[in-house]
Amino acid sequence: KQRVSYNVYSLVDDASITIYLAPGAYKNFIHHAGGIKVVFGKDLAVRSNEQLHLGSVPVDLNVKCDISARTSSVTEIINEIDIAQYLIWRKKFYNNLIKTKKYAFFLYYIPDDDTTIKQVFSNKDID
Repeated sequence: KQRVSYNVYSLVDDASITIYLAPGAYKNFIHHAGGIKVVFGKDLAVRSNEQLHLGSVPVDLNVKCDISARTSSVTEIINEIDIAQYLIWRKKFYNNLIKTKKYAFFLYYIPDDDTTIKQVFSNKDID
């Protein structure tokens, strides 16, 4: 059994408050995926509650590797949590493969230039 701590991010606009919950690091593990999105109205009533992933994937930080591969199976394109987790962990895992229901996204981080090369393929191209 693994304890999972969550990071909380919020976006506020004139009509709503959006809260994102994303698994974070605990001891020697990080957790990819596992995101939840909750949208509140200004009256604080819940407008939507969306599970962005079916579960989280624990990754041992002691294992030497420069690639992270995972699925984001709830959505057809990568979602906000996928992007946030990539930005947070790209200096540990330079190469990322995120497979959704419809596409595979390859994100290659180049630390010397602090840039990302992005490639997208349909699942038909890689299956």
